[in-house]
Amino acid sequence: MIGSRLTKDHALEHSVSIDYGLNKQLLKQSIKNNREILFHAALYCNFANSEIGELIEQQLKTARLKKITLIAMDFTSIPKKNDWRYEFINMLRHGASISDFMLLNQASINWCEALKASFPEQVNLAYTKQLPTQPILLFEKELWVGSYNYCQYQANQGIWMRLTLSKSSVVSHNSVIFKWLYHGLEIGCRNRNNDKEGQLNANNERDIALYRYIADCRQALDLSL
Repeated sequence: MIGSRLTKDHALEHSVSIDYGLNKQLLKQSIKNNREILFHAALYCNFANSEIGELIEQQLKTARLKKITLIAMDFTSIPKKNDWRYEFINMLRHGASISDFMLLNQASINWCEALKASFPEQVNLAYTKQLPTQPILLFEKELWVGSYNYCQYQANQGIWMRLTLSKSSVVSHNSVIFKWLYHGLEIGCRNRNNDKEGQLNANNERDIALYRYIADCRQALDLSL
């Protein structure tokens, strides 16, 4: 674990952990412990008929999970070879045929659409045509980031970074992560002379590095940077 202290310019205090493969046990804990989450992934077929998918449904049913945003890829039609999505498919499922991939894509769409139909007020389903740069999971006090690579092993088997905000960085029990997601730089940037709570510190490299991942989700949701 790599620790980060609160510096004199009051950057968000956090710790960084690295997992070799997506830590499913910690993922389940995070789903149980958060009222709002966002997943920015290209495919969700692995969630169908899985413990993770069932847990999400259970948390929504009991209203412990108030809101989940799913950002998925728009693969409603087979892309042409000169379309970047064609090459991206090769990265997501290296070596798989287009027909096999489209079956996985349909399973992903079916799961997302069924979840949205069952919980229309709690599920925000967004299809993006923009190039995903990496899988991102946002929680109220955590940010998880994986990677897409040309490999026969999938993203969930790669290296994942987990960034966890400390309690001292969580303002009035509000999620700084989702505050930045919905408001971006509109909430203003604080500086060394104005450390207003919950606002982005434009003078601190850690705040900026964290916001870059959140901005990626904002872009996929068609929110202005």
